[in-house]
Amino acid sequence: ARKYLYASFLLLFLGLVFVILWIISKRKSKVIVHANEKRSREELLKLIKGGETNYVEFKSSLRYDYREKKENKVLENVILKSISAFANAKGGTLFIGVDDDLNILGLENDFSTLKKQDADYFELHLNRLINNQFGIRFVNESLLIYFEEFEGKIICIIHISPASSPTYLKIKEKGGAAVEKFYV
Repeated sequence: ARKYLYASFLLLFLGLVFVILWIISKRKSKVIVHANEKRSREELLKLIKGGETNYVEFKSSLRYDYREKKENKVLENVILKSISAFANAKGGTLFIGVDDDLNILGLENDFSTLKKQDADYFELHLNRLINNQFGIRFVNESLLIYFEEFEGKIICIIHISPASSPTYLKIKEKGGAAVEKFYV
């Protein structure tokens, strides 16, 4: 009787391990597949025309302030907040170079604020910001960054998958102290 009891516990334990490993593999594969999927131009236009949702966000620029008509590096934190919020929720798509009224503004004004004024340097700068905040593992697992041209203007598309662990954004408060914040 003891032999059967041990065998039952062993089978139960192995079954539990199998279920846990299966759940983990499904979760990881979902993240990887989503982050590596580029969308077609038609799908992107449909997302833009659909407006902002829980899964779609528009930002006019990375660091060019359209109100002040000059560079404003504080705006970079707005982009990082959006990335963090999508990663802490169910993921989403962030468009940079599109305003809230669905106008395609492009990135030319952002380019003018950089040392090298092109999409490659913009992407390098954006990756540096994201890596410094969230780490290279997060970038590799949860993000896909690319560019498309619409109406003769280049925009940046960032697909964000749900992160495997919570992401916190370190922001300096007005007094200068760094504070970690959690966005959803």
